[in-house]
Amino acid sequence: MTSVKRSAARASNARPRSLAAAPALPRSTPAHGPGLGLNPPALSPPSAAADPQSSTPLLDAVLARGRASHEAAFHIPGHKRGGEEEGDSSGHLGRLRALAGPTALAHDLTELAGLDVLSSPAGPIGAAQALAASAVGAAASRFLVNGSTGGLSAAVVAACAVWRGGKAKRGGGGGGAAAPVPIILAARNCHQSVFGAAAVAGADIAWVAPRAAGAGWAGVAPPLDPPALAAALARLREAAGIAPAAVVIVSPTYFGQVADVAGVCEWCGT
Repeated sequence: MTSVKRSAARASNARPRSLAAAPALPRSTPAHGPGLGLNPPALSPPSAAADPQSSTPLLDAVLARGRASHEAAFHIPGHKRGGEEEGDSSGHLGRLRALAGPTALAHDLTELAGLDVLSSPAGPIGAAQALAASAVGAAASRFLVNGSTGGLSAAVVAACAVWRGGKAKRGGGGGGAAAPVPIILAARNCHQSVFGAAAVAGADIAWVAPRAAGAGWAGVAPPLDPPALAAALARLREAAGIAPAAVVIVSPTYFGQVADVAGVCEWCGT
């Protein structure tokens, strides 16, 4: 079901604009997305001399839209930006507003004009993702919602698709032979969403047990280190004759230990 998200102006504070007069949607914005709202508040571009990493495009956009007090909310979430009548603190919204703070609900917004669309970002979300990628030296960055499950699932499924594509180009599994099954080499302490992603992708998992914890770390699983990964890769090649579709490690671990990610990546390229 497609939900239409829009904001209308309160007649008491500003003259409302009809939806027919709303600005045209940019090509990159889905028809069900934010263009149905009012014009977003103008944001001041960062100074050319400023450090790009000091800019906060998504936060700025949310703050600006949350301050648009002339708007009445006709969009999700249902608390309507916490807009109950002044002085009415006895209802559920009043209690929620008391818990979250007087302005928090005003900034709990959805894909309105000026706030971008997470699935196809071309505004402040896109700018924030580009800054995040630049900060860590990555080619691209994608923001996640609802924890790491979505990202891990997408990564495992995509890696298996790439692996199968490479096998098809090299002629693997042809001549009536059963198609090879991708294998995910995963640390035994990885997130449970990796199990589900492997099932969805039709992949098998080869587990790698972390090395024994050092003194003072009894009962704590440390991160996978390069020697353990190297041994696991050798065992996999000997047993199955193939390289894994992906290697999944945990860093930092749930106990705050950080893996030698650079060392692990070196072995992944061999």
